[in-house]
Amino acid sequence: MRRLAALTVFLLGVTPAFAHGVGYRIVDGAVALSFYYSTGDAMAWMEAEVFSPNDAEFPFQTGRTDAEGCFAFVPNTPGLWRVAVKDNQGHMAEAEVGVEQGGVYTMESVGSPMGAALYLRAALGVSLIFNAAAVLLIIRRRKANCT
Repeated sequence: MRRLAALTVFLLGVTPAFAHGVGYRIVDGAVALSFYYSTGDAMAWMEAEVFSPNDAEFPFQTGRTDAEGCFAFVPNTPGLWRVAVKDNQGHMAEAEVGVEQGGVYTMESVGSPMGAALYLRAALGVSLIFNAAAVLLIIRRRKANCT
C-alpha cells in the first residue's frame, strides 16, 4: 500500500518534459561581399574578420569565405564596418561598408577591382612591345653607324 501511495504521489508530480527545438529565419539587413584575386579567382575558404565601428581592434565576427569567395555578416549598429579577408600567402583584401540607420549600406572603399589587373596587363603588354621596338631600332642604328 505504501508503494502504491508513493507511486501515485510520484506520478502526480511528474510533468511532461519537452525538448527544445531548433529553427531558422531569413534575417533582413545582411551584408554579403565577394572577395577575389586580381586574376579573377575567388578567395575561397579564406579567413575573414569583421570589425565593428565601436571596436577596430577585436573582431565582431570571424569565419571563412565560401567556395565562391563570399562572406556575409549582419551589422547591429550604424557606422563604418571593416571586413578583412586574408590568405596564408600574404594577400589581404579589405572592404569598408558604411551602415546607416534602417539597413542602408554604402561601399566606402573596396580592394582593387578585377578590371585594374586587366588594365595593368594591357599596359605592360604595350610597354613590352614599345621596349622591344626601341631595342631593335638601337641595334639597327649601331649597325648602320658601324658600316
